[in-house]
Amino acid sequence: MPKTLSKRTREQLSSSELDENAAFTSADREMLQGIAQQLKKLDILDELKADVADLKQSVEFNNAQIREMEKEQGLLKEQVVGLSLVTTSLKNENEKLKAAVLELRCRSMRDNLLIMGIDETKGETYSAAETLVRTFLREQLGFTEEASKKIQMERAHRLGQRKEPGKPRPMIVKFTSSKSKDEILSLSKKLKGTRFFMTNQYPGEVVEKRRKLIPIMNSFREKGQKVRLVTDKLYVNGELYRRDEQ
Repeated sequence: MPKTLSKRTREQLSSSELDENAAFTSADREMLQGIAQQLKKLDILDELKADVADLKQSVEFNNAQIREMEKEQGLLKEQVVGLSLVTTSLKNENEKLKAAVLELRCRSMRDNLLIMGIDETKGETYSAAETLVRTFLREQLGFTEEASKKIQMERAHRLGQRKEPGKPRPMIVKFTSSKSKDEILSLSKKLKGTRFFMTNQYPGEVVEKRRKLIPIMNSFREKGQKVRLVTDKLYVNGELYRRDEQ
């Protein structure tokens, strides 16, 4: 076999050239075909190496993207934690503001009495409502004419819109002092067994809390405990009652 054949490149030793070269012996052709097959395998190996290199590059790129995403995710988590803290702080501030507003509303009503059962007249004016309250003080609570006139009221008016004819709406009475209101409220026992009832006026939220606390207060009272309901707080034997402790 000529020496020049062993120096040819992979591209020059194609199978077609081997077949066309009749000068080679059968053994030479078999050997050359074997070499060509090995070269093809090397070509395939080169392709595989190139594919592996591309795959490695792709994996490295994906890993870089993953690291970037993990970094962004970490930043997002920090932002979420920050927003959560801000939300909690705002929620606490909102609760404080609501409590402060509720306290102000309670203070604005501390001189008010809510009286149920006083007959209502058609086209009732503030002056007429005040006269009805003084009549109530005399006829139901035992005030003298003179004593009833000494009670000073800022205003007396009905609560809400009239819905049922013949059924009087509650009367809200705002006194000029807590002393006058407390004096009248202390006589509420005289109304037992009558259609009349009177109580302090509270905001709706407080009324709802008191409604839930009254059965609990009665339960403690039946057990011989000393109880006191102050606005929307229940005290049992001098200690503030907390529902979550039960």
